[in-house]
Amino acid sequence: MAEMQDNAKEIYSILKDEWTLEAICGMLGNAQQESGLNPAQTQQNYPIGGDSGGYGLYQWDPPHNYKDWANAKGYDVTDGYWQVIAMNTPIPEGQYIHTDEHPQSFDEFKKVTDVELAVNIFLKNWERAGDAYLDKRIKYAKEWYDYLGGSLPPKPTKKRKMPLYFYRGLLY
Repeated sequence: MAEMQDNAKEIYSILKDEWTLEAICGMLGNAQQESGLNPAQTQQNYPIGGDSGGYGLYQWDPPHNYKDWANAKGYDVTDGYWQVIAMNTPIPEGQYIHTDEHPQSFDEFKKVTDVELAVNIFLKNWERAGDAYLDKRIKYAKEWYDYLGGSLPPKPTKKRKMPLYFYRGLLY
């Protein structure tokens, strides 16, 4: 846990000027589920060092989406610092894929101000893992939000009907 916390603080310090805390935490919740915030993690059941399956903190898939960029610049592909820096460079086509459910661009994702929405956008548009462990991803993201200095509003004690909002034709 201490290593994940150190990595999360480093990720936050790098991204905080261009990403909202909520977007960072949504990405961290997914990354914790996918890689345990380990920058050298290869996706389970795929060969280590191969070019299939996910790789790294964010499970770049295929791995060359990140590795080609890092190698071209002479960076160590296992160094998490460069994986975070790569998140603020043009993302290779096919890495982040807009879905009908979440049509936000990657730049729009970086500005999201709702932790759960950020988890869902990153899960659907980057990880593309269906709903695999969605509750855990949200739990992790909220814990990172609290850890990194945010404060989530308390859950209402009494259920009440919430208004429905439309965004680009989608119901939220």
